[in-house]
Amino acid sequence: MIKEHYEVIRKNKMSFWWFSGRRDLFVRLLKNNLQSPVASGIDLGCGPGTNEDLYFWLAKKWLALDNSKESFKDCKKVKGQLSLVGELLKLPVKNGTHEICLLLDVLEHIDEEQRALSEIHRILKDDGLVLISVPAFKCLWSYHDEQAGHKRRYRKKELEEKVKNGGFELIYSCYFNFFLFLPILFIRKIMRITSTGKSTLEADLSPRFLDGILFLLLKMENFINLNLFKMPFGTSVVMLLRKK
Repeated sequence: MIKEHYEVIRKNKMSFWWFSGRRDLFVRLLKNNLQSPVASGIDLGCGPGTNEDLYFWLAKKWLALDNSKESFKDCKKVKGQLSLVGELLKLPVKNGTHEICLLLDVLEHIDEEQRALSEIHRILKDDGLVLISVPAFKCLWSYHDEQAGHKRRYRKKELEEKVKNGGFELIYSCYFNFFLFLPILFIRKIMRITSTGKSTLEADLSPRFLDGILFLLLKMENFINLNLFKMPFGTSVVMLLRKK
């Protein structure tokens, strides 16, 4: 990931519509499947504190792990949270020590997907939960993916097969960000043919005054996804899994 991405995330993680809408979906999904905080959780590829607001109603203790020291720059010290620089493919964690794992927009950065899933399976307790999100659909591939260090984008069925092969039971899966799929696709195609597209950060293209409106749109979509019917496509795939 380029350094500018860390700064953008650090600056906008609480207010940017995409982060807010994604957290709303995560909270709704986890509340349906977690009755009370568990003893310990791990956030793999935590980035610059993107998921911290989820931590302490999910688990009493957390290990936040990332392979870059940049993720922990200016991070706040929180009781019960340990921050650690490490590699997902060789986790410095004992077998069966965690009850919940967050893997949010991380798997697409890793060449050896099945090895990564195997490591997560190893460190989870039996019946432990894993929340995963990844970018969706190759047609959305853009300079944003290259700036972020992505290796691939996924279809939901493709990822479902991979996690089942990794020893996980699928609890729930859906596409996220359906309503904005076509506008984002259009903007990304335009940016591929412009001279400034390669150096432009997508977050800079979204006016801040739209954050509240777009968040409400995603919040409505999340309600539909979880209570009425699942969206047929979106810019991301979100899954909740259980270790068999």
